[in-house]
Amino acid sequence: MKSLMEAIKGMAVNSVIGQLEANKKELATKIAAQVDIPFVKEEDEIKLAEGILSVVKDVIRGMAKK
Repeated sequence: MKSLMEAIKGMAVNSVIGQLEANKKELATKIAAQVDIPFVKEEDEIKLAEGILSVVKDVIRGMAKK
């Protein structure tokens, strides 16, 4: 049963990471639209959001290994 749960967890993590990678531009654009950082251009906000999404992927991978 434990190995089944680990397999399901692995599939879920891979699914979430896959969605983050597949929709990175769209997600970053939506994040940048909701967060207004004064004196920062929209394009730079999108780049920042893409970086944040990359960090989120790494955190998810790391937490899944615990």
